[in-house]
Amino acid sequence: MQKLVFVFIVSILFSTCKRAGEKPQELKRIFEKHGGIDNWRSIRTLSFLKDEEFHTIDLESRKTLISAPTFSMGFDGKKAWLSEGAAGTIKDDPSLYCSLYFSFYAMPFLLADDRITYQDTEPIIFQEIEYPGIKVSYNVNTGNLAFNDCIVY
Repeated sequence: MQKLVFVFIVSILFSTCKRAGEKPQELKRIFEKHGGIDNWRSIRTLSFLKDEEFHTIDLESRKTLISAPTFSMGFDGKKAWLSEGAAGTIKDDPSLYCSLYFSFYAMPFLLADDRITYQDTEPIIFQEIEYPGIKVSYNVNTGNLAFNDCIVY
């Protein structure tokens, strides 16, 4: 439930004033509760198994490889790709699918990306508890355009 509240807080907001280059204190506290941003940044690679898919992500470049019995796909730093003969195996756009599960595993640390712009917004009240409002956005032409609205690159 707390994860749902967190996603709700940072995603459905309107901006009021900018914070240039500074991470909001509220996010810094969240990072600490999850083990600390320095600890996260010391990790070079994240790997996990999702059903029969083995996902490997370089946390600095965000290059991705997903290996499964019937297909391979990845993100080479510039574009997503899908192995030949895998047509119809993946119904989703490979550029989105490459980072879909990673974005859940890596939250909240994706919100620490240096290319993010933070803005204060109106606080949100959820179940009679007030939470600070923070809008998270990305500069134009940041990374792969398929990810700009949903995943930090």
